Amino acid sequence: MHFVYFTTRVWGLLVSETNAYGARIIPGNRRDTDERELKVYLGILIMMGVVQLPRLAMYWSTTHDDLTPVLVRKVMPRDRCCCFFLVVN
Repeated sequence: MHFVYFTTRVWGLLVSETNAYGARIIPGNRRDTDERELKVYLGILIMMGVVQLPRLAMYWSTTHDDLTPVLVRKVMPRDRCCCFFLVVN
């Protein structure tokens, strides 16, 4: 997915601010993000707006393959995505 309206500078700012905020609210053992991972996360959010499921966990479910966009669980683990929900604002 191409985010053509975001320049490299904007992506750099988004990444650095996300990492700084994450360091404040998730102390200890945490992993910084990068531009690629942030783009994946935003792509997942866009997809979730198009393919709406009743519960968040269903996007990573293996028992609802007829409803679940398989791509989500292949590109980002559920726990990592949930960390983004906390730190991206």
